[in-house]
Amino acid sequence: MLNILKTKPQGLGICYYSTNNNLPVNVEAKSKKDLLERKLNPHWVSGFVDAEGEGSFSVRRGSSKFELLFSISQSVKDEILMDAIKQFFENLPGTHGLDIVKKSIYNPKGVNHQPVIQLVISQTDYIKNVLIQFFSSLEWHSKKELDFNDWVIIFNLKERGHHYQEEGLRVLNTIVNQMNNSRLSTSKNISIDRDQLLKDIAILLNGPSNYEIIGDRKIIKSLNKLAGVGKQVIIQLEDENGNVIKTLYSILDCAKFFKVSRTLIYSRLSYNKSVIFEGKHVFITKK
Repeated sequence: MLNILKTKPQGLGICYYSTNNNLPVNVEAKSKKDLLERKLNPHWVSGFVDAEGEGSFSVRRGSSKFELLFSISQSVKDEILMDAIKQFFENLPGTHGLDIVKKSIYNPKGVNHQPVIQLVISQTDYIKNVLIQFFSSLEWHSKKELDFNDWVIIFNLKERGHHYQEEGLRVLNTIVNQMNNSRLSTSKNISIDRDQLLKDIAILLNGPSNYEIIGDRKIIKSLNKLAGVGKQVIIQLEDENGNVIKTLYSILDCAKFFKVSRTLIYSRLSYNKSVIFEGKHVFITKK
């Protein structure tokens, strides 16, 4: 079992130790370089998100969008720590050195509040192929696990297109309405029948998908319309000397190959930035 002990603030203001397997982990550091070189481990990050409650699994609603977000917020004085956490998530297996985590600084309401630094992850492919797998492999010790489990259910319902159906929308809204602070006993949403909700979820997930694949097109069955249309292009992966390593035939295929979003592929194309492939820097070119 993982035990997380919080000690008196030192250096960065936060100092954690994990006694898992008797291996101490201290994130105290005197400089950004020092902290980044120490490299946070999965057990520390898990404890920071779970036991300390510093991470949030949330859903941004809008029409039938239901955008999944994972965020971490801290005072701006802990920017060194936040940079280390950002680097940790961007170096998990499957990221290929791409910029996944959005970092922003904002001023919360209230005169005496210090500026806050926030890290946000919303890339669907990263959530599917990296983040869910990462948190699923770790042990939980708080109600944060319930929010994570509901977050994954929402992701799975969206993957099957149920957010385009009336019943799917009802179930999704019910799940969101009892997540995070709404799960507390003081919340008015505590009266939700959780057992019935789980039955409704099971019916949707065990039933047919609301998507149908015809050729290379995805159809939303309940709306009888295309889920999206992309232009056909030839994408080549080239090494630093211009040698072609691999050829793909769409932006989508390239995104699937790297298991990232199309937005990130467009970004690398636009700014001619490299990605990591088999331990080497390669460039994405469009023909």
